[in-house]
Amino acid sequence: MQNELIHETSPYLLQHAHNPVHWQVWGDKAFQLAKDLNRPVLVSIGYATCHWCHVMERESFESEQTAAFMNQHFVCIKLDREERPDVDALLMEVVQMISGNGGWPLNCFLLPDGRPFFAGTYFPDTPKYGRTTWLQLLDNLQKAYNQRYEEVETQAEQITDYLQKTQRAFTAQANSLQFDNQDAANNYLIYDYFQTVFHNLRDNFDRINGGFGGAPKFPSTFALRFCLNFDFLQNNPDASAQAHLSLRKMAQAGIYDQIGGGFARYATDPEWNIPHFEKMLYDNALLLALYSDAYATTTESSTRNLYQRVCAQSFGWLQKEMKDPTGLYFSAIDADSEGHEGLFYLWDYQEVKNTLTAEEFAIYSHVFDLQEQGNWEGKNILYYKESVENVARSFSLEPQKIADILHTASQKLLTLRNGRIRPITDDKLMLDWNALLAQAFCRMYRSFGNVDYYHAAETILKNGWSLYQIRPDAPDLYHTYKLGKGKNAAFLDDYSFLIGAWLEFYQLNSEKIYLQWAKTYADLVIQQFYDDNDGLFYLSNSNSDVLIRKKDLYDNATPSGNSVMAHNLLILSALLDNSEYYRIAERLLKGISDAVKKFPQSFSHYANALLRLQAGCPVIIAVGENYQQLLTQLYAHFLPNYLIIGGKDAAQLQHLPIAEGKTAPEGKTYLYFCRAQTCTAPVETVAELLKLLKG
Repeated sequence: MQNELIHETSPYLLQHAHNPVHWQVWGDKAFQLAKDLNRPVLVSIGYATCHWCHVMERESFESEQTAAFMNQHFVCIKLDREERPDVDALLMEVVQMISGNGGWPLNCFLLPDGRPFFAGTYFPDTPKYGRTTWLQLLDNLQKAYNQRYEEVETQAEQITDYLQKTQRAFTAQANSLQFDNQDAANNYLIYDYFQTVFHNLRDNFDRINGGFGGAPKFPSTFALRFCLNFDFLQNNPDASAQAHLSLRKMAQAGIYDQIGGGFARYATDPEWNIPHFEKMLYDNALLLALYSDAYATTTESSTRNLYQRVCAQSFGWLQKEMKDPTGLYFSAIDADSEGHEGLFYLWDYQEVKNTLTAEEFAIYSHVFDLQEQGNWEGKNILYYKESVENVARSFSLEPQKIADILHTASQKLLTLRNGRIRPITDDKLMLDWNALLAQAFCRMYRSFGNVDYYHAAETILKNGWSLYQIRPDAPDLYHTYKLGKGKNAAFLDDYSFLIGAWLEFYQLNSEKIYLQWAKTYADLVIQQFYDDNDGLFYLSNSNSDVLIRKKDLYDNATPSGNSVMAHNLLILSALLDNSEYYRIAERLLKGISDAVKKFPQSFSHYANALLRLQAGCPVIIAVGENYQQLLTQLYAHFLPNYLIIGGKDAAQLQHLPIAEGKTAPEGKTYLYFCRAQTCTAPVETVAELLKLLKG
C-alpha cells in the first residue's frame, strides 16, 4: 500500500498526500482492501481550513511511528467533508451518539463492510486535555477487532440499528403531524403559530450585542431573516429591531474584516470581537444577501451606509482573493498562517503607528481600540470601539472627514497586510456554495443597482454551472470542480441551491432559459432524491454508496436542502401554475412545522418557507414600456416572499402561465398583483401597488 492522495484535487486531501500514513480514497477499492486484509477501516474526516485537523496531522499523521502502527493494523481513508457531506453527516451522527458532541477532525472506525463501531474527534499524541492518546486508542481498537470480534460486531449492529431508527423516528413524527394530528395539520399557519415561533426565537435574543445566546456566536442568518420577514408580514417591530441590532454589531466588530472585507465563520466572544479567523464562502454569501435585503427595510442613513459599505467592500474582497479564472469562487481561507491562528489579521500597536500619520493614528486607535499591550493575546484585532459620529465630536471634525481618514488609513494597512505570508486558500469550487453566492449577487443588484453584481451572478449561473456537467447530454452534475475536473455526484444542496439561484436571476431578466433550467432540475431532484413515504428529500441520490442515505433536515451553517426545495417548489408552483409542486412543498412544510415551532433556530429557513406559504406565493408582474423603471422602484421596498417579474410586452412573458393576458396599452406600463391564483386589476404606479399589498 501507499498514500493514494497525491492523485486528488481537494486541498485538504493534498495536505495529507505526503503523510507517512498510507491514506486511501473513499470507495469500493479501499473497502475491498480491508476485506482482503481483514482489517478495520479508519475514516478520518476534516477540511482544509480546520485548525484542529492541522494539529492532529502535525502530532500524529506526520509521525513515522504512529503512521507505521496505522498502516500495520488499519486501512486508513482520508475524506474531505466538503466533498462528501453525505458520509460526513452519517459518521457525525455516530460520533455524536458515542461521545455526546461532534466536530472535526472526525475519526470513525468501521468494519470492512462499512458498519461503524467507534468514533471520536481529536485525540492528542501525548496525554493532555483529559483525552486518550491516539496511539492508545488505535491499540485498544485493533486488539478488540482481532481478539473480541464478536463484541465489536455487536456494537456495529447496535450503532447501525440506531442510525436506521433515528431516520425512521423522524419519518414517523412527520407522518403523525400530517395525518394523525388534525389540529396541527389544519391550523399550522394561523397567527398564533408564528407568534409562538417568534417567541421561542426571542427567548434567546442577546439584546445588548445582537444575535442569539452567548459564545461561541454564529451569525444565525436564517433566524435574522425570519425576524425581518415576520415584522413585515405580522407587524412586529421588535423582530426587525433585533435583526438590525445584530447586523450593525457584526458589521462593526472583529468578526468582520474591517480593512479587507468578508466575515469570519464565528466569534468566540459574545461581542463578536474575537473571531475564529477562517472565512467561508457560504457564510459570506448568506450574510451579503441578508445585508442587501436589510438595506431596504430602514431609512436610517448611517445604517444604510454601513450595510452598503459591507456589501461593496466584501464584493471587492471576493473579486481579489476568492475568484477563480473560471468566474467561480473558492471555498474558504484558513484561519492559520505561519502556524498561528489569526496571525495574518492581527496588528502590533507600533506597527500601525509607524504606518500611519500622527493624525491618522490618533483617530484610528481611538476608533478601533488599539492598545500598546494589544486587545487580544498581545496583538490588536480591529473592531469599532467608538462610532464615527462620536469620534467626530471628540476631534471637532465632520463625520465625513473622519470616514475619509479611516478609509485612507485602512488602505495603507491593507497594503502592508498584503505583503504578509497568507493563510492557505481552499481553492476547490463547490457548486452549492457558488449558487448561494450567485443568489447574494442577485440580491445585491436589487438593492444597490450595481451592474457588476449582476454580471458576477450571470457568470456563475449562465456559464459557470456548465463546468459541473457530468455529460453534455444529461442534466446530472458534479458537486465540486478543480483543475479541469468535476468530482462526486451532486447532492441535494447543490441542486436545490442552484435552482434557487436560477429563480432569483430569472426575476431580474425574465429570460425563460433560467426558469426552464430551474424546472428541469426540480424534476430531477424529485426523481432522484424524493421519498414519497414521508415527503422529504434525501441528501444523496438513489445511486449513493453510503451505508444509510440520510435526510439532512436542520438549517445549520447553510440551509437544509429540504427547506430550500420547499421555497423552490412554492416559487415554481406560482410561476408555472403547477399544483404538484405546491403539494410536495406543502406536505414537507406541514410535516416539519412542529419542529419549526419548538426549535426555530434549527429550522429558521423552514420558518421563512412557512411564511411564504402563508403569504399565498404572491407575484407582481410589470408589463409595458417602462417596466424596468417600475421594477427598480419596487426593488427599493422590502417585499419578502413576493416574486417580482417584468417584460416590455406580453410576448416577452408568454412562456409564463401566470402572465397570460397581462398586457398594457401602448405608452403605458401596468403592475399586476396575483396571489393564490387570483389577480387584481392593474395599477400604473408603485404607490398604488403598495396600497394594494397593504390591503
